[in-house]
Amino acid sequence: MLALDVNVLVGALHRGSPGHTTLRPWLEQAVDGEEVVGISDAVLTGTLRVVTHPRVFTTPATVPEAAASISNLLRHPNVRTLRTLAGHWQLVLDLCERAGATGNLVVDAAHAATAMQHGATLISDDADFARFPGLAWRRPLDPRP
Repeated sequence: MLALDVNVLVGALHRGSPGHTTLRPWLEQAVDGEEVVGISDAVLTGTLRVVTHPRVFTTPATVPEAAASISNLLRHPNVRTLRTLAGHWQLVLDLCERAGATGNLVVDAAHAATAMQHGATLISDDADFARFPGLAWRRPLDPRP
């Protein structure tokens, strides 16, 4: 299973994103691939926050536009919503302690914990995920191991 990070979805879904021309085709190929693509509720909310933010994009998406794009993705038969499982909070705390994560990195620890609980490889352009021991992660355009 692949677990997507906010930056991958933002890049794939918003045309104003610098990575859109590469991330959109990557996402289309991923959801049509053999591995299940998982997206957590936190990533969905984070994506909605970023693509509608006027300080991030000159032309931000409206909430209905963004919601329609996200909902369309979630309807794909190979896409699953990832929920946190029992023990998630403790795993987040453990990851924060082991990686020295504070501030904004706490959210990354939570994304990492969700991916780990589902046995997924986290897909992100954020190299900070390398800080979390036990997390399988890679950049979207990196070759698969």
